[in-house]
Amino acid sequence: MGSFLTQTAGFGLDGRSHATNIKKLLETSEISRIHTEHEWRRPQILEDMPAREWKGLVSKWTDPSTKTREESISARPTHYTIGLAMRRTNATLSLSGAMVHHGEISSGMSHICGPNDSAHAIFRAPCDFIHLHISKSFVSQCFDEAEISLSPELPSFSKNFCKDATIEQLMRSLAVPQIAGPAMGHLYMEGVCLAVVARLIAAQYDRSQTLDKPKIAALANWRLKRALEYIEANIAEPITLADVAASTGLTRMYFAAQFKAATGTRPHEYILRRRIERAQDMLLTSNVTLIDAALSVGFQTQAHFTTVFKKMVGDTPYRWREANLQRSAASAGKLRRIGRAHSEVIFGQETGRRPASVNAGADYGYVA
Repeated sequence: MGSFLTQTAGFGLDGRSHATNIKKLLETSEISRIHTEHEWRRPQILEDMPAREWKGLVSKWTDPSTKTREESISARPTHYTIGLAMRRTNATLSLSGAMVHHGEISSGMSHICGPNDSAHAIFRAPCDFIHLHISKSFVSQCFDEAEISLSPELPSFSKNFCKDATIEQLMRSLAVPQIAGPAMGHLYMEGVCLAVVARLIAAQYDRSQTLDKPKIAALANWRLKRALEYIEANIAEPITLADVAASTGLTRMYFAAQFKAATGTRPHEYILRRRIERAQDMLLTSNVTLIDAALSVGFQTQAHFTTVFKKMVGDTPYRWREANLQRSAASAGKLRRIGRAHSEVIFGQETGRRPASVNAGADYGYVA
């Protein structure tokens, strides 16, 4: 706070100019800090501040849930969004209706969502993303200054998730709080945006620079759909690589390589994850025993099931089930208490009596 006061107090201008400078510094501070996303890819500052007033903004999306959930966002014509995975997760991403990724996303992988792309994601694991929003006008300015005659659009080569060490390092640097004050933070943000744009342009148009992306063609969408449908239909049975490959009309070797290029994970790893996800649903929604859950999703022994479950989820099936059931019970109990309190208030209003629970309304947010 002291550094901010020092910067705002040193202008020696009249009151109106002084207030204007304070406002500018506050806006600069807003631009340079990391914004929390309460909705996927929608930090509040994007709604509050016109795109012409910023070149780059950074926001963070963190969701610890292990349940499958969906997120969507419409096209944002004013800016690009570059997403970087800060931890390993599992998701399906579609841009403008076309699926661009399905499966494992490793820490450090990134992708670009263009101004004209609507996005839809299905998350199947906890996730932590840094999103860098870069103004479209700033990208055009970079093209002009570099005297590039091509259309001023960021390359679309990385709409699917891929890994580039330079992009990863630059974006991870944004996750570190800057302590040089709002003005310097703004310059730092602008410098990182410029470096990211330069890297993307160079990687696309300079033949001497290539991204670390898979050189094997990804599995065609219709083949991928067939493979996933086969896995889902046979999840309780032993599934071999040859069986899944045959469902797509490919040999085992070609199928395995193209499946990994399309999803980021090997077929065997994907099948194991789907078995565990199916088991999680069973453990939370029924009284099935652990051994029955294991056998129902294709594991031959409870020991193997427990080993794989702990590796993927971070806890044993028994402890995970108990912890989640306790949380669910606590949430249900709280809702019942709130419901009773509302009923007492309504009943008291109708009869003219003062409900006793209102006197102890601190638990429910009522004032006696």
